[in-house]
Amino acid sequence: MFGLFILLFGRIADLLDGFVADRTGTKSHVGEALDAGFDKVIAVAAIVVFLVKHTVPWLPLGVVLAQSVIIVGLGAVAQIRKRHVHPSEPGKYAAMSIWISLFLFVLARGVSAQNVFAADWLQAFGYLWLVLFVLLSIDAVLGYWTVVTGSGSRYSTPRTLQQGMSGWLIRCGKGLLRRKWLLTILGIIFLSVFAVTYLLATSPYSSDTMVKPPFTTAYVDGKVTLTQHYQPHVYSGGLAHFVGIYGKQLTSILWAWAQGPKVPAGNADTIIEGIHRIQFDPNKPYVISGDQFDGLYLRNLGTFYEDLLDPHTARSAEDWHNRQRIAVQTVAYGLSAINQLGRPVTTLMPISAQGVLAVNIYNYPSDTMFSLLATLAKLQADPATKDVATQLLTQYHQGLDRAYRNYIGTVRDSKTGLVRRDIHVSSARDAANRQSSFYDNVILWKTQQLAASLGLAQFSGDDADQLRQTILARFWDAREGHFIDDLASGHEHSYSSDWLIALTTGFLEPVVADDRTRLEKISAYIDKQHIAEPVPIRYANANPTEQNRFVKLFVGSYGGTATWSYWGMSYIKMQIALYQQTGQAVYANHAQKALDAWQRIIVRDRGFPETLDARGNLLVTPFYESIRTNGWVVGYEAAQTQWQAVKGNR
Repeated sequence: MFGLFILLFGRIADLLDGFVADRTGTKSHVGEALDAGFDKVIAVAAIVVFLVKHTVPWLPLGVVLAQSVIIVGLGAVAQIRKRHVHPSEPGKYAAMSIWISLFLFVLARGVSAQNVFAADWLQAFGYLWLVLFVLLSIDAVLGYWTVVTGSGSRYSTPRTLQQGMSGWLIRCGKGLLRRKWLLTILGIIFLSVFAVTYLLATSPYSSDTMVKPPFTTAYVDGKVTLTQHYQPHVYSGGLAHFVGIYGKQLTSILWAWAQGPKVPAGNADTIIEGIHRIQFDPNKPYVISGDQFDGLYLRNLGTFYEDLLDPHTARSAEDWHNRQRIAVQTVAYGLSAINQLGRPVTTLMPISAQGVLAVNIYNYPSDTMFSLLATLAKLQADPATKDVATQLLTQYHQGLDRAYRNYIGTVRDSKTGLVRRDIHVSSARDAANRQSSFYDNVILWKTQQLAASLGLAQFSGDDADQLRQTILARFWDAREGHFIDDLASGHEHSYSSDWLIALTTGFLEPVVADDRTRLEKISAYIDKQHIAEPVPIRYANANPTEQNRFVKLFVGSYGGTATWSYWGMSYIKMQIALYQQTGQAVYANHAQKALDAWQRIIVRDRGFPETLDARGNLLVTPFYESIRTNGWVVGYEAAQTQWQAVKGNR
């Protein structure tokens, strides 16, 4: 802060010396040159210090440096051509604007440890002043250019804001004031562009992101170590929800749709390699699904990313270490937010350098607690991450306990032990409004087991078995041969492919005779209904009637007849397991055919898609395009590895 005071004092003195020279008539060419020269020296020195100390984001520093280089270059050319250039009024105002902008950024850095909210606002105003600096700089550079080229001798004298582009802007502004409707439209456009630019800059997977990872990891002596740099400040409530859903998420979807594929064409192996480099980069704060979904969807860890910590799918030692590190960072990020909130949320979305929005996509989360606990359990089971997992459990035990109790108190019916029917919860099929679905009940069963194993709650083996038998009795459709989707009236024979969570969680074990019989019947039902064609596996037989209105309007098949890659991989693993247990060729054929089809899709779509339409093409609508650079590709690799091992043992 002392350095900031010195800079502030110097800038005020710089303004006063010009004012005094003006009033006393003591201006000279030498003084003018010295003043301008030292201004540039101070600016460059400040930029270097700010860059080295990481005090100010690189974007404003880059803008200042570019402007300084251009003006110095024009000044040098003017001297060669024996033309004298005077500082202009737009240039002086530009200098004032950028110093105000830099001061705001430095202040934001200084107060961030005490008040992240104030830091976020200071940084936002810093970017607004940066926009003003760019506009004034363009005007000043145009004026200097006319002197250098000799196309406007009037600029060889000090230029005022009434001349050139600034004067034109002022006159336009006065005209706009007389046309308030046009002023309103232009104001909305300007604010929208600024908001979109800002929101894109808060994506941690953007090349010019302002987001700073709160946790970093290293691989030292065969173990993953964790370092915390700051505590992410969590914003929640109605405004946070609105900005997160209708601001960040909508902007990300449209931006990703406009950009197209990020992975170059190639064979399946090179494409998967490219996805790994993007999605499992420990320089990022956490792992994401891919593309437009750049927030942290906490529930993905335990479901869609169940194979993230499978060492059998590691492509190299570096790839495996990266996956261990990004998993630790992701869990730490999630636990830090949950600890502050005292409750689970579906999604965390960075909104500033150190701030994050905590929002629930559609409804209260079904599987966030499951995902956090399941990943912690896997980290504890790995010698390389056991210590850091224990560290996280100890550090966030109280917050985890509060969030777990909040989850149980919110979703569980104390009389039946099942998920309540009078609430809707967000799960893998989050856009559909279901009443106590099979998926959510299996998640509840497994979450209580995990909480007990990690010392958060009491849930005995008898309790687990009793709840499991209740779920089986209530959801198994003996007539059709599958689990029903949910307990809503009229859904007595409804089907949803997220029943496959029963395999992920160990709710069904193919080695157990009764469970294997159920799996065989479900496989037969899927064949009969052609749900795994042309590739596995469609989410449902039809689009849900009760779903979020925006999803229903813009991509109605998303949680219905669309094919989901994650559940497709779970289906393939089921076929492999059934083949291992029964030796029946039909299951082997299903697995081989599906893996071959997905390999062709990876090459065709230059990525591993999140969803396909009912015909097996990439799911694309005028407003939405499926994820391509999808980190869930580890599920495909796990299924492929399992199948290769089974074939090798034939």
